Amino acid sequence: MVESGFVLPRPILLLLAALGLLFAIDLFALAAYRELEQASEKLNQRIQSMQALQALPTMMLEMQSGMRGYVMTGSGASLDRYRAAANQFPDAAEKALVLLGEDTSQRNLAEAAVASAKDWLARYASPMVVKRGAGDDAQRTTSAILEIMRKGQGESQAARILAQFAESIQIERDGVAGAQLTLQRKLDRIGAWMRGRALALLLALAALTLILGRTLAKLTGQMRSREVAESAMRTSSATLRAMSDASPLGMFLADSSGACVQSNPSFERVTGLSESAVLGNGWQSTLHPDDRERVVAAWNAATTTGASFASVHRFVHRSGKVVWASMRSSKMSDGERLIGFACSIEDVSERREAEEALRKSEERLHLALESSRLALFDWHVPSGEIFLSREWSALTGYGPQALTTTARRLNDLIHPDDREALREAVIDVFKTNKPIARKEFRIETRTGQWKRVYCSGRVTERDAIGRAVRLTGTVMATD
Repeated sequence: MVESGFVLPRPILLLLAALGLLFAIDLFALAAYRELEQASEKLNQRIQSMQALQALPTMMLEMQSGMRGYVMTGSGASLDRYRAAANQFPDAAEKALVLLGEDTSQRNLAEAAVASAKDWLARYASPMVVKRGAGDDAQRTTSAILEIMRKGQGESQAARILAQFAESIQIERDGVAGAQLTLQRKLDRIGAWMRGRALALLLALAALTLILGRTLAKLTGQMRSREVAESAMRTSSATLRAMSDASPLGMFLADSSGACVQSNPSFERVTGLSESAVLGNGWQSTLHPDDRERVVAAWNAATTTGASFASVHRFVHRSGKVVWASMRSSKMSDGERLIGFACSIEDVSERREAEEALRKSEERLHLALESSRLALFDWHVPSGEIFLSREWSALTGYGPQALTTTARRLNDLIHPDDREALREAVIDVFKTNKPIARKEFRIETRTGQWKRVYCSGRVTERDAIGRAVRLTGTVMATD
């Protein structure tokens, strides 16, 4: 700072100190933005890995359903569903494991579930399908397969696999929630840095204006000629203008009545107006119609009382683009005399878009995690066995073991007053082939309460003489 006896004036030192503070704030803000990007990437990875994991139990159930349908009925469509799910499962499992990243405990759990699923497929599902396809005596082969299924071979393993997948998915859901919380904290931190930066810049500009004003007044009294005084004024004005032009924030200075007397290019870029069009109250013409009345009223109140002004609102650029901005002002005074107001305008459109994107991501995540209220059932009439989708557990509270039951056991859960009407509806479907259309009845949940539900369904398979073989449909809560 000192060279050959030359010392920089105090106002320049204060200016350099203010610029150094702004530079430091920018460095911290840049680091915060990088952390935000990392947090956003982590959230996206968590969502992708959770979605990939959710596909695995669905494929598992599809393999079970297809295998059962084929081995019990010989349905080619069931065989195709089984094969499609079995072929897709290895790639889907590999994708899910890759997306899990470095989470050791989660990878171990998922890998164990995938390994068990592949073992189940090799030891139980595939042999059953092969046995059904290779049988030379269809009736004897079907009886043997039914005997194996009644003994529950492979069913307990399948239930454990589904439970492992459910646990892994829940862990990933918790991870998504944690990543969302981290992302929100990063956003809050960046918002705090930006508010601090705007305030620091506004204070620096106001302080510099006061310092330059006093310096000019003092120089004017000491100058011996108007030429020297005018030269000093031009220099100070150029310095202030250069600072204003170099600022990334939009700025304007207003007189004591609140009319704009000077603006910088950043503010002109926000509004799309020229410097002359911004002057006076011209900047108010670019306020969004829905915000104009509120913002103008607040600005007039602040300039009348000399209070600070703060607002987040929209400008409509001359091109038609809507720009969200955070606008703040502080009064400038010389002792008790009000000089005017210094106002900063920060373009927060990207932040608003990021917040909106986060909100939409949360909505999508909420829809993905929301459990379905619709449960599917598949009743094999000759054997009496009923296969239910996993939504049945959410509807009634019973565990995964209740997803494979019999007509007799299911009938025991129906309210005694509703059994006869439901039985008649089913018999009518068997005789006429008309579908069950939203037949309402009460079902006993695991807690012992009666839940009112309705079911829809139809006969999807009949034997050679027209007897019903399969009845398929849905059950949904009425409330």
